[in-house]
Order: sequence, then structure tokens, then C-alpha cells
Amino acid sequence: MSQLISTRVRSKLLTLRGGLRRRLAVEAVSWLVLALVALVLVSLAFDFTLRLDRLQRGIILSLCAAGVLTVFWRQLVRPLAVAMSMDDLALLVERRYPPLGDRLISAVQFEQRQIDDQLSQAMIHRMAEQANTLAAAVDMGTIVERSRLRRVGAAALLAAAALAGLWAWQSDVMNLWLARNLAFADIPWPQRTYLNVRGGPDFTVLRGDDLEIEIDASASSVVPTQVVIHARFPSVGWTEDRLELTGNGQAVFHKKFPAVREPFEFYVTGGDDDRDRDRPHQVHLQDPPALADVRFSVDYPAYMQREQRTFDASGGALAVSIGSTVTVSALATKDIASARLLLDGREIAPLRIHSVDVGEGRPVPRELSGTFSIDLPPAPASLPASGPAPKGRDPARELRLALVDTDGYTNRHSGQYILQVLSDQPPSVTLRKRGVGINITPNAILPLDIEAKDDCGLALLQVNCRADLAKEQPKPTELKDAALGKDLRSVRVNHALDIKGAKFEPGYTVHVMVTAQDTLPEALRGPNRASSSSLDFKIVKPEELMAELVRRQKEIRLEFEQAVAQQASARAKTTSAGQSVGSGVTPETGRLLAESASLQTTVSAQCGKVASLLDAVREEMVNNRLGTPADATQLAEGIVQPLRAMGAPMAQTAAALNATAQLTQAQALREQADRIASIQADFLAKMREVLDRMAKLESRQELAYKLEVIMKTWEEVLQATRAKGEEQLKGVFETPTQPATQPATQPASGPAR
Repeated sequence: MSQLISTRVRSKLLTLRGGLRRRLAVEAVSWLVLALVALVLVSLAFDFTLRLDRLQRGIILSLCAAGVLTVFWRQLVRPLAVAMSMDDLALLVERRYPPLGDRLISAVQFEQRQIDDQLSQAMIHRMAEQANTLAAAVDMGTIVERSRLRRVGAAALLAAAALAGLWAWQSDVMNLWLARNLAFADIPWPQRTYLNVRGGPDFTVLRGDDLEIEIDASASSVVPTQVVIHARFPSVGWTEDRLELTGNGQAVFHKKFPAVREPFEFYVTGGDDDRDRDRPHQVHLQDPPALADVRFSVDYPAYMQREQRTFDASGGALAVSIGSTVTVSALATKDIASARLLLDGREIAPLRIHSVDVGEGRPVPRELSGTFSIDLPPAPASLPASGPAPKGRDPARELRLALVDTDGYTNRHSGQYILQVLSDQPPSVTLRKRGVGINITPNAILPLDIEAKDDCGLALLQVNCRADLAKEQPKPTELKDAALGKDLRSVRVNHALDIKGAKFEPGYTVHVMVTAQDTLPEALRGPNRASSSSLDFKIVKPEELMAELVRRQKEIRLEFEQAVAQQASARAKTTSAGQSVGSGVTPETGRLLAESASLQTTVSAQCGKVASLLDAVREEMVNNRLGTPADATQLAEGIVQPLRAMGAPMAQTAAALNATAQLTQAQALREQADRIASIQADFLAKMREVLDRMAKLESRQELAYKLEVIMKTWEEVLQATRAKGEEQLKGVFETPTQPATQPATQPASGPAR
């Protein structure tokens, strides 16, 4: 169709299109300026704050550049690439100027299309004239939106001005940013604090040693209040440790890594200095010379009678007796230049170094050997040099094998052993009496049980006996080797000490003890001596002790009489139980049998007790030489042995009674009860026979010691009378030196009547 849009209106629409594109371009440039300023500031902030390395700077710059390119695409390229047709422009104008209605867009579309003949041409031209008239009056410049453009443009200008001002104010910093982030130069940022790790950058330490680190700040820099050591160990990963100033007025921080066992790395940060992060300090380990297969061979002193023994060093400790000689042999893990033996830090002997083939194709100096002696420590000033060694806790000493390898490294933390020096201990002696009491006669024999022990053997064992009031003490009795046995390390002796020849009198208190002496030589301040505890006895007259033993026998007999009565009761209960069985077994039968069993058990125990008490009386009589051999025989064979012989049968009878109580058949129970009652009657008869012997023996012994008392009293009276008569007749037959003086009533002459 012919042209409907006037040339003026068309020109205005084209001007509007150009204005819109210029507006979009200006806004896009503003956004690009803002993005570029943000790129500079963001990368500057990250780099200046975190001190980024080259890779990190590249990553940050790439991210920022990606953001700028995104802004460039979204704000400039994509908007400008959008086509603006006449239809789009007509619609934009109609939205801004509603009076146009749809006339302008309709005219544009009728102009661009073939119009149907059915439409009124006059009406179309009329609409086009109205659209041209109204559009010609529109100011197309007001349609382009400029308020947002002004805001974005102002922001871009301010951002650019701020960046320019910052660049002018901090030109050194900005130029450094430019060099670091565009040229990627490794130029450090200026900082207030400069830290230095003394002795670095890397360290080498012996395995197991402590590593001490000192960190200082440069004199021209600011000293931080604390620094942080970041260490990474293979076993635990990264760790942090904050260090404070030492407080001695120096700007030095100290860190100690104790007993380093693995290589690690660390870096130090403090204040604004984190340069160490880029190049951590490496800690390398150097293995010190160590010992393998360490063995100690101990030669003991001759008196100990021990063969040489070899110990390995796995336990870390070695027990050695004084006077021993120790030979050390070991194999080192590295080539050794020198080696020494140190005891409590003092060198006692050199270690000889031998070359040995350890599989390296040539002999290397790694085998070590040395010998030293465990000498007796000096005697205290208050103790003679030849006196016994002081007793107490054995001292623990430190033995060290000090090595220096061919690289100059030492084994400061290895080759150390505890040497337990064992002093010879005195013997142990125990003494016990047997067969006598506290009171003994002057003619007594004292049975002694002696036990003595010593690690290295006994040289002497003697029995000492003394009395408090005696003017002359008996000599000690030395026990000979035949009595001691073959093993002198542990001796058990039964010794009978006869004090008859000591002439102790009643009233004396006698002390008996045993003294043991070991084989420790005098050169080692020997020998050691030890004594047992003392056994104390009181000497009494034989008749007094006999009276006491008779009294004890009477008490035992009275106790035994009760046992006889209990036996009679047990037999009676068994008999009653058998008689109580009629047509059947009743509860009363079981009760009687149970009571009889209990009584029988009690009687059995009483017989054993009485036998032991009477046997002790017999031993005391024999050891004190009291009574006659016939009395001792009668007591042993007529009383003690029969009582002991009844013990087991009585226990069996009690068990039979308990079993009988469980029977349910009347006839069987009655027969069993009768048999047991017969056995119990047998026991009763024997017990009464023993009781009769006890009474007769007591009477005979009592009569004997009373007759002895009478005879001793008569003898003492005779001796006293004889002594008095001799005193009265003393001087009768002596020659007088002067005439005898006659009594006044005596005639001067004449035969005497």
C-alpha cells in the first residue's frame, strides 16, 4: 500500500530509536565502570588482607574478570543486539501518549501490509492523517527514560573518582597492586611487623631431642603481643600454638617442641606478618647412634658360688651384687667414632670399638665391648673400713653407654640403664621351742626347732644360752656341718639343748637365742650376722614343776570324766532308739539316733584333745627329767595311744548312727542300733579303763614327788643339824694359850665327878 506515515513522523521514530540505543550504551558503560572499580577494590582488599600468593591472586582476578564480562554482556552486548522495529517504536509512543490510541501502530501496520479490498480506503487514510497529526506534536525526546541513567552514571563517576583519589593518595599501594595482580609479580606488600625465625629456615634435630625455636621481630618493625606457630605433623595434622613475649624486656618468643619423633613443618604469623605461610620451615630428623642387642655378662664374687649369668637389656634394668664384674657387649646402628661407660655421670671404663660385617660389604666400626666392676662404696666416717656395710635400701645407679658416631652425633637419650646394686643381706633366723613350757628344771633338755636362710650360704650357726643371775655363763654351742646338712643356703635343724651342766639354780631366768653368720668376706665388710628372737625360760625346782604337771593331769582327767559320761549317754540313747522301734519307725527314734551321733562326735573330739594334752605333759616330763621312765611309758602306751586309737572308730560310729537314722524299716533299724550300742559299750569300757589308769598314775606321781619333797626336806634338816653341831664342837680340841678358869662353885682340887 502507499506510504501512510508522514516523513516527519518517520524521522521522529528513527530519532527515537537512536536515542534509545545511546541511552543503553551510556548505562552499560556506567555499569562497566562500576564493575571495573569493584574488581580493583575487591582484589585489592583480598590481596592486601590475606597476602595472597600468585595462584590465589590469579583465581581472585579471574573471578572478578568473569563478573566484569558478565556485566558487559548483560548490560551492553545483549541490550544493543535487540532489534527495534517500527512496530515496537509505535507501541512505545502510544504507551507514553494515550491520545494516539491504536492509530499509529495501525498506520504502520497498514503501510507494511497488503490491505484487503473490502476495507474502506477512505477510512484508512483518514486514520493515518489523524495519527500523523497527533504524532507530529509528540516530543520524542521525553519518551527516553533518563532518571535511572543519571543515577547509574553518577555512581560510576563517583566510583571512578574515588578510585582515582585512592590511586593518588596511595599510589605506592595501588602501583604494587597493579604489579601483583596484573603483572603477577611476587612483590611483598609493605607491613608493620617483620618476624624472623632464628637459625632457620630449616632445622635438623636428633630423633627424641627437644627442638627450641626463637622468634624475634626486626628492630624497625612493630612487635606484636603474641605470635602463632602453625605446625603440621604427619600423625595429627595442623596445630596452632600461641606464644606470648618472654617478659625479659626482649622482643623474643620461645617455643619448645619436646622429644621430636617425626619430621614436620611449621610457619609463624604475628601482627600483619604472614610471609612464613608461603614457605614453611621444614624440620628434618637425624637418627642418633643407637644400641642393638645389648647384653650384660655378670661374674659374681666367689663367695656367692654362682655361675656367670648373661642378661639382655630389654628390661632397662640390671641387678648386680657388690663385688661383681660386668662385661658389656653391644652392636651400634651407626658407625661409632668413640664410646664410653658412665656410672652416675662418671666415666668408669672405655668401650672398645671393633669392626664387624653387618651386611654392607665391608667391616664397619659398630661392635662395642667393655668391662667394669661394682666396687664397695666408701664407708661412712663413723664406720670402720672393715666393718659391716650399712644396711638399708640398695642404691639405684645410672649406667650409660655414651656414643659418638662418625658424623659427630651423640646418643643423649638412649643407652641408659638402671643398675640396681644389691648389697649382701644378713641371714634370717627363726627359733621355736617344742615339748617344754616357760617353767623348766635345772636339768632340762630344751628341744629347739631352728631355721636359718642366707642367699649365699651360712658359715656359722650357734646356740647361745645365758642366765641373768648366773656368775658363769655356758659357752655357745656351735652346730656342725653334719647337723646343718648339704644345702647351707636353707638350714633346718632340730637341736636338743641340755642345760644340766650349766648349774642354773631355781629363780634364774634363762635366755636362748640362735646366731647365724654368712660367708661374706671381710674385704666386702663381712661377714653379716643375725640373731633370732630370744626364748625366755624360768628355772624352778623339779618338785614344783612336777606338782604343776600333776595338777594339769588332774584337770585333764576331770575333763575326760565328762567325756566318759557323754559316751555313756550316747550309748543309752542308741539303746533307747532301738527299743523305741515297735511296729514302725517313729520320729522319736530318729531324734535319739541323731543326738547319739552328735554325742559320739563330741566324745571323739574330746578323746583326741585329751590325748594331745597328756602327750604334751609326757614330753614336758621327759624333757625336764621328771618322774620315772615307767611313768612316761605308762602315760604314752597306756593312756595316750589308746585314746588316739579310738578317734577314727568313734567318727565312723557317728557316721553309722546318722545313716541308721535314715532307715525306714523297723527290723533293720533295730538290728543296726543294737550293733552300734554294743560298739559304744566297748568304747565306754576302754575309756573307763583309761580313766582308771590316769587316776592311778596321778596318785603314784603325786606320792612320788611328795616323798621326794619329804626326803629333800629331811636331808636339808640333817644337813642343818650337822652344820650346827660342827659349829658347837668347833674349838673343843684346840690347845688353850691360858689356864682354864674354874667356876666359882668348883672346889679348887679333887677329882671331878
